[in-house]
Amino acid sequence: MQWIAFSGALVIGAAVFVTPTLAAEPAAKPDVVVATVNGAKIMRSEVDEAQSRLPEEYRSFPQEVLFTLLLNSLIDTRLKSGEARRQGLEKDAEHLRQMARIEDQLLERLFLSRTVDVKMTDAALTAHHAKMVKEKGPAGEEVRARHILVDTEAEAKEIIAALGRGTDFADLARQRSKDGASRAGGDLGFFTKDKMVGPFADAAFALGVNQTSKEPVRTQFGWHVIRVEERRAAQASGAQVEEEEVRTDLQRQLSTAVVNELRGRATVERLNADGTPAAK
Repeated sequence: MQWIAFSGALVIGAAVFVTPTLAAEPAAKPDVVVATVNGAKIMRSEVDEAQSRLPEEYRSFPQEVLFTLLLNSLIDTRLKSGEARRQGLEKDAEHLRQMARIEDQLLERLFLSRTVDVKMTDAALTAHHAKMVKEKGPAGEEVRARHILVDTEAEAKEIIAALGRGTDFADLARQRSKDGASRAGGDLGFFTKDKMVGPFADAAFALGVNQTSKEPVRTQFGWHVIRVEERRAAQASGAQVEEEEVRTDLQRQLSTAVVNELRGRATVERLNADGTPAAK
């Protein structure tokens, strides 16, 4: 089964597909002919390019295996495309429509690489990082809480009553909670509000230090009894913005600005799905 999937990936790698990003330019090196099909050459660079489009998990295969299979795929493609040309299919209306669409997409990618990528400088990325950090604002707050998770509301109310009589929360958690944290007395450690499911987070952050929920809290996991033990400023700062997140966001903003500028200079008329004039 692995080789069937691998063969399918090779077809994808060898075929020409339009993707949102341009492939990295291969390092300059002498190109050689590695096969001919009815006199037409297949170059080593074509095999290398096909390999670069393979899914990551297939690129670790032995090079001699990849080379042979990719070359076979390219040979098959040349044979079939050659026969299609012999039959005149390159003049087929469907082929021409798809070629026009592919050309539009390739030109779009080339245009964006020339107008957007050149603006993705180190200085621009540094400035955008600072902007994103400022927009994210302060880190917020986190709490340290324990909980006891049971299957029914009745069980949870029974536990709340036992706690009211002075039973130790951690001991009850070890005895009654079905959650993995029961071994630690129900201790969940510190967490921010966004790390827990909504009802649980709302209930936990509404409690003061050393307070226990007076009513059971229901989530998709069951019924919870919650006790908050500490509160503090979140340790994970909003300033921690990943480099790839900065790059992606800046690229998106620059692309949007370019498109908006083009729209401002263009005359665009929108019609309804049935081709009739749209309402003004």
